[in-house]
Amino acid sequence: MRKYIYIMSVLVFLIASLYSCDNDNMVFHEKNGLYFETDKEVDSIYYSFLGRTLDLDTLNIPVVVMGSAMDKNRNYKVEVVQNLTTAKEGLHYKKLSESYVFGANKFKDYFQMVVSQEDPDLTMEDKIITLKIVESDDFDTGYKDRTTLKIYITNKLIKPSYWDNFLFIFFGEYSKVKHELAIGLMGHDFPFLMSEATSPSAEHGITYWMIQGRALASYIIDNEVFDENGNKIYPWPVS
Repeated sequence: MRKYIYIMSVLVFLIASLYSCDNDNMVFHEKNGLYFETDKEVDSIYYSFLGRTLDLDTLNIPVVVMGSAMDKNRNYKVEVVQNLTTAKEGLHYKKLSESYVFGANKFKDYFQMVVSQEDPDLTMEDKIITLKIVESDDFDTGYKDRTTLKIYITNKLIKPSYWDNFLFIFFGEYSKVKHELAIGLMGHDFPFLMSEATSPSAEHGITYWMIQGRALASYIIDNEVFDENGNKIYPWPVS
């Protein structure tokens, strides 16, 4: 009986000791994780300068926190993985900053990557920039398969990653010829990410794509157009 009481007393003491530890050692003071968010859970995205008038452009890549928002700005770090990168700093992209600000009271913010089309070889060869979120004073890395992101930059026509699950509603089945016609009618290419095309605060919202889809369908009705494989393009219903 005395042995039992002694063991229980030791257990109570240990539990009390754990709860009386300094708050700085508690789990909820560990750093949040951070990861890249893209339209699909993949490790690469494509960006084309074709149809764009600027030599420099800024890609807004969503980064998402695992854990809680905080009422203060926090800093995070992104590095270029050189052995997985074919693009050249200063020619294809602007040098990255030492750190970036993740805004207060946010679960999502945007990492800004400045890319350039000065290299004429972009019409023939894609260049790869491989980014990686690394640990900082304020953040750990998040999901292991979503902390590295490859960006392919080119001056060739690239099918938007979200055509088949969004744009087809307004523009029908994809073809390069149809894509080129859409650029000509709109005066610009489609946004980099689906989130840019569907966000309520986006420059071009869903109503805009409906109008442009109807305009392209009307053009197809009035003109005989063939795709890159020689097949006739027929009009499609637009909501």
